[in-house]
Amino acid sequence: MKRLGILRHAQAAPSAAGFDDFNRPLTALGKAVAQRLGEQLKSLNLGFDLVLASPARRVRETVDGLCLGLGEVPVRFEQSFCLATEADLRDCLRTQTDGLDSLLMVGHNPAIGQLAIDLADRDDPRLLDLMRGFPTATFALLEFAVDSWAQVVPGRAAIARLILANARS
Repeated sequence: MKRLGILRHAQAAPSAAGFDDFNRPLTALGKAVAQRLGEQLKSLNLGFDLVLASPARRVRETVDGLCLGLGEVPVRFEQSFCLATEADLRDCLRTQTDGLDSLLMVGHNPAIGQLAIDLADRDDPRLLDLMRGFPTATFALLEFAVDSWAQVVPGRAAIARLILANARS
């Protein structure tokens, strides 16, 4: 069994705030939500062997907040996540070492939300929630009945948990 957490970064300052897109920071609310999400994941006993994340400032700050609540997790920043498509993220996932059973990918829409939609089982009723949008700080936990990340294919993951932005579900 392999588990994949998919997280869109928390709320960031608008582009008009004088920052280029790569360097947009989280808002105060975004920082608080990221930490609260980490605490919620910890209370649910959800840990990760590795975090794969975009190096953009808003994602780095989301991961920092998450780790304040969740605890320390090894993090690898992937430059390719900045402009990645859903297919790029899926390809990255499929190349991960099989010694890692639980991964968390943190990135940007539309790719990160589309990844969750693409991988989820088509018969899961929560798929409709994913298809309605993937707002900032939305977290989906997908479970795959496979032994290898290379075996991950679209439409086969069970949605084990869905935490919508700024909600406690």
